[in-house]
Amino acid sequence: LDATRALKNLPDDLLSLAKVTAGDTSNEECMLGSVVDNAVALSRPLAEERKVTFACEGLDVRLSGRPNDLSRLFRNLLENAASHSPEGGLVRVFGEVDEGAGRVTVVVEDEGEGVPEEDRERIFEPFFRSAQSKSRLAGGSGLGLGIAREIALAHEGTLTLGRGELGARFVVTLPISRGTTSSAPPSA
Repeated sequence: LDATRALKNLPDDLLSLAKVTAGDTSNEECMLGSVVDNAVALSRPLAEERKVTFACEGLDVRLSGRPNDLSRLFRNLLENAASHSPEGGLVRVFGEVDEGAGRVTVVVEDEGEGVPEEDRERIFEPFFRSAQSKSRLAGGSGLGLGIAREIALAHEGTLTLGRGELGARFVVTLPISRGTTSSAPPSA
């Protein structure tokens, strides 16, 4: 059943990768919190199966982008985190806005085993799956992190693997729409 699911998802992943790299620039205003909420909803079945909880905060900021693509970016990160978290684990998603730089940094971190040092440079390569991932029952196509990175790049952002105390820590930076956080002072 897992192999059938993976085979079914492969064409969808390849199509997503092709669309992202084709250079669609039809951006619209969207709220980061709504984008992540959508990704959480789509990732919930896997999280429930693994008894993993998502905790999100600091995502009240407006972006200019393609909401479906951004949701896919975060869904890929959330599903990756849920897959690699221990049963009953916590996946944290939190954002920090730098108004001066016009960017938001969003961190997705899990409580799993982390990424082996020898795999850190390769995990964003299409079809790459570490030996650790291959040994898991739930296998993916090896495209999720590559698609996520391409989506970030297409939105003039970045996706990197940070270093955390526990588990994996993925760091996304994206440009924000100026003056659109809820913490901005009210206009006079």
